[in-house]
Amino acid sequence: MPTEITVQPEFGRLMSLLNNTRVQTQNPALWQFLSQFVQSTKQFQFVTNKDVADLLKELEDIGDLPELVEAIRATTVLTTDDETDVFLASRQLLAGINITFDDSITGVRTINSTGSGGGPTTGYWAPITNGDAVSPELLFDSNGECIVGFTPS
Repeated sequence: MPTEITVQPEFGRLMSLLNNTRVQTQNPALWQFLSQFVQSTKQFQFVTNKDVADLLKELEDIGDLPELVEAIRATTVLTTDDETDVFLASRQLLAGINITFDDSITGVRTINSTGSGGGPTTGYWAPITNGDAVSPELLFDSNGECIVGFTPS
């Protein structure tokens, strides 16, 4: 599973380009700065490439990495935004009417209700049926009571 790295820029050729200019004789301070900048960039590139190579080697040593990544992606989490591209089983938590979220404490979501009672206050109660338009049947709970629903007006 080695990762292929695209072509790295060759900073070494910048020194030959710099040496072919008249900057060294016309502006020695600028030439010195550019020369040291190119050398530092080459050193940084070497260290970065070595770090990446070492990291890839460590990742190759983890045999269960693909399974671990899949397990993380399949974790069910509640999110503020739609995160299904990363967490396949995530669910976006949306605040409904008169509901606000307080995320001021790290790792804690507090759900606040800012309404009075959370719903409409005018309407009527009606029995719930099985939904059959031709011969509707009332629904009853385990105590034999008719189940009713509130219909806002």
